[in-house]
Amino acid sequence: MRIRIEPDEMARERLRAFWNGSSLGRPALHITVRNKDAISRPYPWPESKEQLKALQLSPAFHAEMARRQLSNCWHLAEAFPAATVIYGSNLALLPVLTGGDYEVHGNVWIQEFREVLDRPLPCFDPGHPAITGLVCCLEQVASVTGTSGFVNPPILGLDALTCLSLFRSPEQLCIDMLERGDDVKAWCAAATEVNMAVCALFYETVRKLGYGNCSSWLSTMAEGRFEAVQCDFAVMISPELFGEFVIPDLERFCRVLDYSLYHLDGVEQLRFLPQLAQLPRLNGIQWNPQPGQKSALRWIDAFREIRRHGLCLQFNQGEVESVDEAVLIVKELGPDGLMIGLPVFDTVDEATDAIRRIEQAC
Repeated sequence: MRIRIEPDEMARERLRAFWNGSSLGRPALHITVRNKDAISRPYPWPESKEQLKALQLSPAFHAEMARRQLSNCWHLAEAFPAATVIYGSNLALLPVLTGGDYEVHGNVWIQEFREVLDRPLPCFDPGHPAITGLVCCLEQVASVTGTSGFVNPPILGLDALTCLSLFRSPEQLCIDMLERGDDVKAWCAAATEVNMAVCALFYETVRKLGYGNCSSWLSTMAEGRFEAVQCDFAVMISPELFGEFVIPDLERFCRVLDYSLYHLDGVEQLRFLPQLAQLPRLNGIQWNPQPGQKSALRWIDAFREIRRHGLCLQFNQGEVESVDEAVLIVKELGPDGLMIGLPVFDTVDEATDAIRRIEQAC
């Protein structure tokens, strides 16, 4: 089956400019308008944790979720509708593929796997039930998506070191890095290979289904293989340990992607910016401060530093709280290499006025 999708070509051009660190006169924008006629019926599935877990590999469940994703909003500017298969809250895939498990208690919780470093290193198994099940889910999602959007590959979510920290506990992993550093590096290298192989398999699956755009879990589309790369555990370690334990796997993963943004999970990770800027295939930074950091305007100097390093800067939907904030950010930084996602608007008039105001700020 081959599907041809014809979105607005100017929007594509603006996104291409963003990924190249430039612009077409204004920043790229992720602008959506709430569709008040969207699907609002109750979810047709049970709420128990066992049943919710079983639904993670249900094609019918993911098809229903795709219908809702595609109908919830109207998409303006550089926002493109996408249907994404979300497995285990975007956290469980790597743990499951490396021998662990998870529970559903409202949120997803990764189970401890303390003996993981004493087990054989993980390896990619294309016949793993999670892989074959998610391929079936992708096929079902494609059947309900058609040309109303693109089908986004399942999101990897966790990096190897953060996954290991959930298995061993963050405290124990800090000790492991000092006492069993070679074991940690070997496990993370193997788990990163799993992530890379999974990414390739899922991207080839959606390509064969007639798609090829990706957005990971971010408010930005790329015309090719794209993932958010990250190491959430890195807030626990020094730049020296980041360079030793994190950078090698990030560099290898970025090399197999067409596009990548580093998910800067917490402002403490700004200390790694010089090292991240040296990654030859990393396109930019996704700004993601921890809760309580207030207005994004507080971090203008950090944004300038990101751009000085030649990295694009992406704000996920809602990280810039208002049009007023967006206007001031654009006045300070200029439009080049900037992608801003704004909260959902109630009307098209409000959304188009926001685009006009941001254009005037350039």
